[in-house]
Amino acid sequence: MRIDPEHKGVMLYFTTLMDRSREPDLHRWYLTTHIPDVSSTPGISAYHRFVNAREEDDELRFCVLVEVDREDIEAVVTDMNNSFGTQGNRERLRQLIEEGRLINYGKSTFQAFFRRIL
Repeated sequence: MRIDPEHKGVMLYFTTLMDRSREPDLHRWYLTTHIPDVSSTPGISAYHRFVNAREEDDELRFCVLVEVDREDIEAVVTDMNNSFGTQGNRERLRQLIEEGRLINYGKSTFQAFFRRIL
C-alpha cells in the first residue's frame, strides 16, 4: 500500500437523509456544488464519499473522508467554515440554502478530525 506523506490528516463526516426520496438530489448536490466548494479550501487535497454497506444503518448512512495536507487541521476546518460565512450567521445560512450551496434535507450525525501519526 502506498501512503502519501503529503496527507497530514483527515476530516471524517457521517450524514443521513431526513427523507430518503431526496437521495438523488443529495448525490447531485455533492457532485455539482459541495465538493467543488469544499475542495477549493486551502489544505484540502482529496475528497471521498461512501455509503454504508449496511442499508439499515440510517444514522451513519453516508461517510465523507476529506484528506488534509496541512498540519493544522483545525485551521482548515475554520477556513472551510469561513468560506461559507455561516459561523453564527443564521441569515447567511438561510441564504446559502436558498441558493442551493447548502442543503436542509441532510443531517450531520458525526464528525471528527484526525492528525496523522505515522
